[in-house]
Amino acid sequence: MGFLVLQPKYQPYAGKLRIREHPLAGELVSLLQRKPPSSVSEATSWFRLLASRVNGMSTTLACFVDSSSHATDFRTSDLERLSTTLFVPITGEKGAGIPAIRWLPPSQCYLRGETKESFHSKLFTFVDYGPSANAFLTACGTRNQPSVEEIARILLDDPRHFFELSAGPMKSVQPLFALLCQADLTLSASLLSSVISLSMQRVLLLGRFSG
Repeated sequence: MGFLVLQPKYQPYAGKLRIREHPLAGELVSLLQRKPPSSVSEATSWFRLLASRVNGMSTTLACFVDSSSHATDFRTSDLERLSTTLFVPITGEKGAGIPAIRWLPPSQCYLRGETKESFHSKLFTFVDYGPSANAFLTACGTRNQPSVEEIARILLDDPRHFFELSAGPMKSVQPLFALLCQADLTLSASLLSSVISLSMQRVLLLGRFSG
Protein backbone atom coordinates (compact mmCIF):
# COMPACT_ATOMS: atom_id res chain seq x y z
CA MET A 1 0.00 0.00 0.00
CA GLY A 2 3.02 2.24 -0.21
CA PHE A 3 3.93 2.51 3.48
CA LEU A 4 7.54 2.20 4.59
CA VAL A 5 8.26 -1.13 6.27
CA LEU A 6 10.92 -1.70 8.89
CA GLN A 7 13.42 -4.40 7.93
CA PRO A 8 12.93 -7.68 9.85
CA LYS A 9 16.30 -7.47 11.61
CA TYR A 10 15.29 -4.14 13.20
CA GLN A 11 11.74 -5.12 14.17
CA PRO A 12 12.70 -6.26 17.70
CA TYR A 13 13.76 -2.64 18.36
CA ALA A 14 10.62 -1.06 16.89
CA GLY A 15 9.21 -0.25 20.32
CA LYS A 16 12.34 1.60 21.40
CA LEU A 17 12.35 3.46 18.11
CA ARG A 18 8.70 4.39 18.68
CA ILE A 19 7.69 2.96 15.33
CA ARG A 20 4.03 2.03 15.06
CA GLU A 21 2.95 -1.47 14.06
CA HIS A 22 0.19 -0.20 11.79
CA PRO A 23 -0.63 3.07 10.00
CA LEU A 24 -3.16 5.31 11.72
CA ALA A 25 -6.74 5.00 10.54
CA GLY A 26 -6.63 8.59 9.30
CA GLU A 27 -3.60 7.79 7.16
CA LEU A 28 -5.45 4.89 5.55
CA VAL A 29 -8.48 7.06 4.83
CA SER A 30 -6.25 9.71 3.25
CA LEU A 31 -4.53 7.06 1.14
CA LEU A 32 -7.80 5.77 -0.26
CA GLN A 33 -8.94 9.31 -0.99
CA ARG A 34 -5.67 10.32 -2.60
CA LYS A 35 -4.65 7.12 -4.36
CA PRO A 36 -7.36 4.45 -4.71
CA PRO A 37 -6.36 0.94 -5.85
CA SER A 38 -5.58 0.85 -9.55
CA SER A 39 -7.00 -2.60 -10.30
CA VAL A 40 -9.43 -5.19 -8.99
CA SER A 41 -6.58 -7.47 -7.90
CA GLU A 42 -4.88 -4.66 -5.99
CA ALA A 43 -8.21 -3.66 -4.42
CA THR A 44 -8.80 -7.24 -3.28
CA SER A 45 -5.43 -7.30 -1.52
CA TRP A 46 -5.93 -3.88 0.08
CA PHE A 47 -9.49 -4.53 1.23
CA ARG A 48 -8.49 -7.81 2.87
CA LEU A 49 -5.89 -6.00 4.92
CA LEU A 50 -8.16 -3.08 5.73
CA ALA A 51 -10.87 -5.44 6.98
CA SER A 52 -8.69 -6.17 10.00
CA ARG A 53 -8.64 -2.48 10.88
CA VAL A 54 -12.40 -2.65 11.33
CA ASN A 55 -12.46 -5.51 13.84
CA GLY A 56 -9.00 -5.01 15.39
CA MET A 57 -7.38 -8.18 14.09
CA SER A 58 -3.59 -8.14 13.61
CA THR A 59 -2.13 -7.72 10.15
CA THR A 60 1.15 -6.95 8.48
CA LEU A 61 0.04 -3.76 6.74
CA ALA A 62 3.30 -2.08 7.66
CA CYS A 63 5.79 -2.08 10.45
CA PHE A 64 4.46 0.64 12.77
CA VAL A 65 4.50 -0.54 16.41
CA ASP A 66 2.68 1.38 19.12
CA SER A 67 0.61 0.50 22.16
CA SER A 68 -2.27 2.76 21.12
CA SER A 69 -3.90 0.19 18.84
CA HIS A 70 -7.24 2.01 19.04
CA ALA A 71 -5.81 4.76 16.84
CA THR A 72 -5.14 2.27 14.05
CA ASP A 73 -8.72 0.95 13.93
CA PHE A 74 -11.37 2.70 11.86
CA ARG A 75 -13.84 4.76 13.84
CA THR A 76 -17.47 5.20 12.80
CA SER A 77 -16.61 8.64 11.42
CA ASP A 78 -13.81 7.13 9.31
CA LEU A 79 -16.15 4.54 7.81
CA GLU A 80 -18.75 7.22 7.09
CA ARG A 81 -16.13 9.23 5.19
CA LEU A 82 -15.10 6.15 3.24
CA SER A 83 -18.71 5.34 2.35
CA THR A 84 -18.76 8.38 0.04
CA THR A 85 -15.14 8.15 -1.15
CA LEU A 86 -14.51 6.94 -4.70
CA PHE A 87 -12.06 4.07 -4.17
CA VAL A 88 -13.84 0.88 -5.34
CA PRO A 89 -12.44 0.06 -8.82
CA ILE A 90 -14.98 -1.00 -11.42
CA THR A 91 -13.84 -2.39 -14.77
CA GLY A 92 -15.93 -1.35 -17.75
CA GLU A 93 -16.36 -2.57 -21.28
CA LYS A 94 -13.67 -1.38 -23.62
CA GLY A 95 -14.74 1.10 -26.22
CA ALA A 96 -14.33 4.61 -27.55
CA GLY A 97 -14.72 7.14 -24.78
CA ILE A 98 -15.25 4.47 -22.12
CA PRO A 99 -12.57 4.35 -19.42
CA ALA A 100 -11.10 0.90 -18.72
CA ILE A 101 -11.57 1.47 -15.01
CA ARG A 102 -13.57 3.88 -12.87
CA TRP A 103 -14.09 4.25 -9.14
CA LEU A 104 -17.29 4.30 -7.13
CA PRO A 105 -17.98 4.90 -3.43
CA PRO A 106 -18.92 1.79 -1.41
CA SER A 107 -22.39 3.23 -0.79
CA GLN A 108 -23.10 2.99 -4.54
CA CYS A 109 -22.00 -0.64 -4.87
CA TYR A 110 -23.74 -3.87 -3.96
CA LEU A 111 -22.31 -7.29 -3.18
CA ARG A 112 -22.68 -9.80 -5.95
CA GLY A 113 -24.30 -13.06 -4.91
CA GLU A 114 -27.50 -14.69 -5.99
CA THR A 115 -28.39 -11.42 -7.75
CA LYS A 116 -25.45 -11.75 -10.16
CA GLU A 117 -27.64 -12.45 -13.19
CA SER A 118 -30.75 -10.66 -11.98
CA PHE A 119 -32.49 -7.67 -13.46
CA HIS A 120 -31.02 -5.50 -10.70
CA SER A 121 -27.49 -6.13 -11.98
CA LYS A 122 -28.41 -4.22 -15.14
CA LEU A 123 -29.37 -1.15 -13.13
CA PHE A 124 -26.80 -1.18 -10.32
CA THR A 125 -23.13 -2.03 -9.86
CA PHE A 126 -22.41 -5.33 -8.12
CA VAL A 127 -18.94 -6.35 -6.91
CA ASP A 128 -17.29 -9.34 -5.29
CA TYR A 129 -13.75 -9.14 -3.89
CA GLY A 130 -13.99 -12.24 -1.71
CA PRO A 131 -15.37 -12.71 1.83
CA SER A 132 -12.69 -10.78 3.75
CA ALA A 133 -12.53 -7.87 1.35
CA ASN A 134 -16.32 -7.74 1.10
CA ALA A 135 -16.50 -7.48 4.89
CA PHE A 136 -14.51 -4.24 4.70
CA LEU A 137 -16.81 -2.85 2.00
CA THR A 138 -19.83 -3.80 4.08
CA ALA A 139 -18.41 -1.79 6.98
CA CYS A 140 -18.07 1.13 4.55
CA GLY A 141 -21.71 1.00 3.50
CA THR A 142 -21.91 -1.56 0.70
CA ARG A 143 -25.13 -3.58 0.86
CA ASN A 144 -26.34 -6.90 -0.55
CA GLN A 145 -29.02 -5.35 -2.73
CA PRO A 146 -30.58 -1.98 -3.56
CA SER A 147 -33.58 -0.77 -1.61
CA VAL A 148 -37.07 -0.56 -3.06
CA GLU A 149 -36.80 3.23 -3.01
CA GLU A 150 -33.55 3.17 -5.03
CA ILE A 151 -35.14 0.94 -7.67
CA ALA A 152 -38.21 3.15 -7.79
CA ARG A 153 -36.16 6.29 -8.26
CA ILE A 154 -34.18 4.75 -11.14
CA LEU A 155 -37.48 3.75 -12.75
CA LEU A 156 -38.94 7.25 -12.41
CA ASP A 157 -35.71 9.02 -13.46
CA ASP A 158 -35.44 7.11 -16.74
CA PRO A 159 -38.44 4.84 -17.45
CA ARG A 160 -37.42 4.20 -21.04
CA HIS A 161 -34.00 2.88 -20.06
CA PHE A 162 -35.59 0.80 -17.30
CA PHE A 163 -37.96 -0.91 -19.73
CA GLU A 164 -35.32 -1.36 -22.44
CA LEU A 165 -33.20 -3.35 -20.01
CA SER A 166 -36.16 -5.63 -19.33
CA ALA A 167 -35.63 -7.35 -22.70
CA GLY A 168 -39.20 -7.75 -23.86
CA PRO A 169 -42.64 -6.19 -23.48
CA MET A 170 -44.02 -8.65 -20.93
CA LYS A 171 -40.79 -8.83 -18.97
CA SER A 172 -40.85 -5.07 -18.58
CA VAL A 173 -43.95 -5.40 -16.39
CA GLN A 174 -42.50 -8.07 -14.11
CA PRO A 175 -40.07 -5.72 -12.27
CA LEU A 176 -42.95 -3.30 -11.71
CA PHE A 177 -45.13 -5.94 -10.12
CA ALA A 178 -42.23 -7.11 -7.95
CA LEU A 179 -41.61 -3.51 -6.93
CA LEU A 180 -45.25 -2.85 -6.07
CA CYS A 181 -45.40 -5.97 -3.91
CA GLN A 182 -42.83 -4.40 -1.60
CA ALA A 183 -43.49 -0.72 -2.15
CA ASP A 184 -46.51 -0.18 0.09
CA LEU A 185 -44.46 -0.66 3.24
CA THR A 186 -41.34 1.23 2.27
CA LEU A 187 -42.09 4.04 -0.17
CA SER A 188 -43.44 7.46 0.61
CA ALA A 189 -46.98 8.16 -0.54
CA SER A 190 -45.87 10.44 -3.38
CA LEU A 191 -43.23 8.03 -4.66
CA LEU A 192 -45.63 5.09 -4.46
CA SER A 193 -48.26 7.07 -6.36
CA SER A 194 -45.77 7.82 -9.14
CA VAL A 195 -44.74 4.17 -9.44
CA ILE A 196 -48.38 3.01 -9.58
CA SER A 197 -49.19 5.63 -12.22
CA LEU A 198 -46.26 4.61 -14.38
CA SER A 199 -47.12 0.94 -13.93
CA MET A 200 -50.68 1.50 -15.10
CA GLN A 201 -49.46 3.44 -18.13
CA ARG A 202 -47.17 0.55 -19.04
CA VAL A 203 -49.90 -2.06 -18.63
CA LEU A 204 -52.33 -0.01 -20.75
CA LEU A 205 -49.68 0.49 -23.42
CA LEU A 206 -48.98 -3.24 -23.59
CA GLY A 207 -52.73 -3.94 -23.78
CA ARG A 208 -53.06 -1.52 -26.68
CA PHE A 209 -50.26 -3.22 -28.63
CA SER A 210 -51.45 -6.74 -27.86
CA GLY A 211 -54.97 -5.83 -28.88
